[in-house]
Amino acid sequence: MKIALAGKMRSGKDTIAEFAVNTYGFKHFAFGDELKRHYHELFGEKESKPRSGYQWFGQVARSHDPDIWVDKCFQTLNGYEDNNIIITDLRQPNEYKKCKEEGFYIIKVHCDDDLRLQRILSKNDSFNPDDLNHETEQHIDSYKCEYVITNNGTLEELEQQFIDIFNEINK
Repeated sequence: MKIALAGKMRSGKDTIAEFAVNTYGFKHFAFGDELKRHYHELFGEKESKPRSGYQWFGQVARSHDPDIWVDKCFQTLNGYEDNNIIITDLRQPNEYKKCKEEGFYIIKVHCDDDLRLQRILSKNDSFNPDDLNHETEQHIDSYKCEYVITNNGTLEELEQQFIDIFNEINK
C-alpha cells in the first residue's frame, strides 16, 4: 500500500506516519528528507526546526530544477522493495502529480489553524507567522484526495481514523 499525506505544517502528518510504521510496518519517506540533509550540511541550525530556512532553500533548489526533491525522494523509495510506503509531506503540485502517477492513495490531514499554531509554538520551531501562508502551504487545499483525516481531537481519534482508512483500502 502506498500512501502520501498532504497537510499543512503541524497538522499531524508525522504522527500518522509514526503510527503506520509502528502498527503496520510502513516505511516512512518525505520529499523534504534530502532537502533537510543538504540544508543542515550547509547551514547547521540543528537545534530547532528552521522552517523558513527549509522553505527558502527548497524553493531556491526548485527554481533550478522543479523536480529535484521529487526525484530524490523517488530514487530512495524505488530502492525499497516492500509495498507499504508512506510519504509525509506532499505539498507541491509536482509532488501530488508524481504520487498520483505512481498509484499512491492521497490522504489530506486537516487541523484547525489555531491548534496548528499552538503545536508550532510548543515544539520550539523557528517560526515566522508568514510561514503559515508560505507558497508551500497554499496548494494543499486544492488537491483531490481519496481520504481526509481531521486532527483536532485526541491521539486515539487520529489513530482510529487512519485504521479505518487502512481497513477500507484493504477491503
